[in-house]
Amino acid sequence: MIDNVELDNEEWGMKPEIHPKLSFLLDRHVRYKGAYGGRAGRKSYSFADAYLARMTEKRTNIVIGREFEATIRDSVHRLLKNRIEYHGLQEIYNVNRDSITNMCNGSILTYRYLHDNYSDVKGLEDVDIFGIFEAEKWTRESYNFIYPTIRKKGSEIWAEWNPENDDDFVMEKFIYRIDHSDTICAEVLYLDNPYLSDDSRKEAEKCKRDFPDEYEHIWLGKPSKVGSKIYPMFTKEHHIIYGHDLDENFENSMYFMGQDPALKYYPFCVWIKRIHKGDGKFKYIVYNEFPTVDMMKGQYFYEYRDTKVCELTLKQRAGLFRIFDNTTPKGIFPRVVVEDRNLAFSHRAVDTRFAKASGAASTTLGGTQGMIITWALPENGSMRFNTPAERMIDVQCDVIREAMSYDTTVGWIPGFNEASWYVMPHCHNVIDACLFHRMDNDKKTEHPKRKDVMDSIRICHSYMASVPHRSLVKVDDDPYFARELHGVDKAKELRRQFEKRSVYA
Repeated sequence: MIDNVELDNEEWGMKPEIHPKLSFLLDRHVRYKGAYGGRAGRKSYSFADAYLARMTEKRTNIVIGREFEATIRDSVHRLLKNRIEYHGLQEIYNVNRDSITNMCNGSILTYRYLHDNYSDVKGLEDVDIFGIFEAEKWTRESYNFIYPTIRKKGSEIWAEWNPENDDDFVMEKFIYRIDHSDTICAEVLYLDNPYLSDDSRKEAEKCKRDFPDEYEHIWLGKPSKVGSKIYPMFTKEHHIIYGHDLDENFENSMYFMGQDPALKYYPFCVWIKRIHKGDGKFKYIVYNEFPTVDMMKGQYFYEYRDTKVCELTLKQRAGLFRIFDNTTPKGIFPRVVVEDRNLAFSHRAVDTRFAKASGAASTTLGGTQGMIITWALPENGSMRFNTPAERMIDVQCDVIREAMSYDTTVGWIPGFNEASWYVMPHCHNVIDACLFHRMDNDKKTEHPKRKDVMDSIRICHSYMASVPHRSLVKVDDDPYFARELHGVDKAKELRRQFEKRSVYA
């Protein structure tokens, strides 16, 4: 073996046959590279050729991983062996049972399975490329062990997969939460595969004709397990409000908070603005959430729910919640708050069983006193909560679904045919839960993965249903208030300042 010898791929007959959309595997350097799609898109062949091209060009240490051990060598290893023979590289590659070695420059490719094998994975240090085949089975737990271990300068992590669930970790990592500064990901399909055989094309066309639903998943790479979504009508295009001024319709708005408590982990909370549109109709905007993904270093709530213990005292939480209130009139319109305390932010709802000090929360919240009494104490922040009827919480799924819906036969027409339920774009956990919260088809119940987020929304909605709308007093029409603030001009100036406020302030 000659150490660090650079070889010419073409000299050895190595002309990698890579899908044009995946040329970045060889000609660009970024930390994360991914490819997804359906059958016959040439993902696996492209990745295999790219691995061999890198190993032939210069000394490269590659580790191929799969979440589970079964068939890792039978499938990936066989594919790489076949590609070595196809390119006529048998003279320079030694194919063993558990590895492939370039005998000229010392390049080596080995295998690891990831599930419950973290001690073995943590030992990887001098790795140039860590590749994941069948990455639809990749878990957040495995990733958390891999990315800090693959830390060699210039190292890369590659992933290829056929989508299964639209909320699989690899979809979130490479598509939904993509950081374009360090990630390239491409969708590759048989339709744009220049190496597609006639037999594969005929199989795809036959499947499209005979089994259209299966065709979408098998050949177009559409996630297959999406039928049990609880809020299928929610879309990013229609239900996320960008650049919306939360302070519009101030006089016709009320503000609510809902909390799903926890024993020792972070509770999840939402803040909802309810706008009265007349005739007993409302518009709802989820304008804040706690905790945020930024507070947890980019993770979603369900990812740290069972691992991150909330060390904040009740008083500290109360202070944070008042900051998250953000758009309430408190401090800006003191006269309104004093005259009618229902217009201050006192509309906070919590699940009834916790307020009664039953269930898990009683341990955290002061023995048998329960949340309502304990949190209302001055030493705990003097924060008051209300308790909606438990039967009301159970029916809010249908209420929220109806608020999200519109007449699809007519189409989305702003101001005429549109939903009445929206989310601000920074509420990532709420958006994620609305998009992906599912039923557990085996147990016929809600899947627990995103249930906390939706529970807090349902708790808030169930309490809102019991609170009649009360309009705020218009400052410009209140001469007494204007005199208190030393004149009408001052009152109008404060009003303008309030109208400029936003959730990002």
